[in-house]
Amino acid sequence: MSSVRGMEWVATDSRLKSANEEKQRNTRKLRAEGKLPSHEPRWFSAGRDDDCGERTWYPRRAEDGEVLFWSEREKAGEKGEWDGVDHIFAEDVEA
Repeated sequence: MSSVRGMEWVATDSRLKSANEEKQRNTRKLRAEGKLPSHEPRWFSAGRDDDCGERTWYPRRAEDGEVLFWSEREKAGEKGEWDGVDHIFAEDVEA
């Protein structure tokens, strides 16, 4: 890869990183203003570890006991069509 092509990748990656950070800042601002609902973890719930008492994240379970993420991932299929999941990334930008 030529150094010019490499620099194009760096520039594109930098713009995409900035766009993702801006989208995250805007989302947090809208949540703080009450214009978006507060975030609720979908696949994990917080709890306390019995041994050390520290906050721990436990996977939520489907009705059949399977870890909910894997159950929903299977439903999403190869197309990756997740039901009710927010798109959290900025769209890719062309160099």
